[in-house]
Amino acid sequence: MMKIKCHRQSMIKALQTINHVVVQKDLYPVLEKVRITTSDHGLIFRATDLNISITYTLPLDYVDIYEEGELLLSANKFLSLVREIPEQYISLEQEELNGVILCSDGRFCFLGEDTNKFPEIVKFEETSYLELACTDFQYLIKKTLFATTTEKTRFDLDNVLIDFVSTEKYDKALRFVSTDGKRLVICDRKVNCEGEFPQERLTIPASCLNQIDRVLNSTNPEDIRVAFLENQMLIRTPEMILTSRLSDASFPPYEKVMQKDLPYKTSCVFNYFFSALKRANLMADDRNKIFQMSFSKYSMRLSSRGEGTGEAIIDVPCVFHGEPFDIKFNPNFFLEALRLTERDDIVMLSKDSQSPILLKDGEDFQYLVLPIKLDEAE
Repeated sequence: MMKIKCHRQSMIKALQTINHVVVQKDLYPVLEKVRITTSDHGLIFRATDLNISITYTLPLDYVDIYEEGELLLSANKFLSLVREIPEQYISLEQEELNGVILCSDGRFCFLGEDTNKFPEIVKFEETSYLELACTDFQYLIKKTLFATTTEKTRFDLDNVLIDFVSTEKYDKALRFVSTDGKRLVICDRKVNCEGEFPQERLTIPASCLNQIDRVLNSTNPEDIRVAFLENQMLIRTPEMILTSRLSDASFPPYEKVMQKDLPYKTSCVFNYFFSALKRANLMADDRNKIFQMSFSKYSMRLSSRGEGTGEAIIDVPCVFHGEPFDIKFNPNFFLEALRLTERDDIVMLSKDSQSPILLKDGEDFQYLVLPIKLDEAE
């Protein structure tokens, strides 16, 4: 039967981390629970919503284990009580299925359940994995998640493609690709590989990546290991293991969408372009967001018009190599990508008024946006 003494603040951190995936008032009450297990490495906390699972290990530096055991308790109630206890250390004991917290002025008994009811969680195997900085992994998420679809009928586009590639810049790279049918994002980050470099493309639900990003933000590890096993993506940090289900949805062949015949090149200062675009967006019609880009040798003109609002015409200094032409876009598609840009300059590749524009942020980020055709604008 479990009997431990634990550093209170460290337990709070562990419970807060696993609470990112604890389900509230679910049809399956076991998903509202945290599974607490003693081990040779420390105290292990597990939680899952069946899509994302977290296994968090509190090392022996912060817990004294007098007797081994395992409990399945209400995650939220347990965390709420631990937060309110004023002492630096708390004692937790097991009485049959129940957990008992002891402190200097009280005794609190939590009704527990059989731990066998808790779903099994895939274990991280150290034989084959990718290693990269956590900031690089979160960069991939940030740069692609915004371009997934919000339409509930397009389940295939509510996912991010995970690809494993070699590029001119990186010998081995982890690539994320996303699209909503009107734009497409490709983002690469260098990885180190232990074991075999994966070959098969995978897809992961955007909602799962969003949860993973929140968990990584709360724990802020320096480096992570990523593995793929049994239709799951597994992420190991020094403190925890995250597992996420992968999607069985097919993803469009993105290489066919990426146009290589975009001969015209435009270079401009990021701040000028971003400021001009925000101002043009303010004057665009709220119901039918459209702005026009007009390219000439030394400038790019942005113009928009809104019913009951007025008109905007802004000249942005640039260097343009190509034949002059006009093209129309939804300004929000550009603004969403530019808000994530960290460079001082922007490069755009184009062809004509009917072809997409490719925006590049260095060699790691490519953003293809489809124009609004004349019949759509009308």
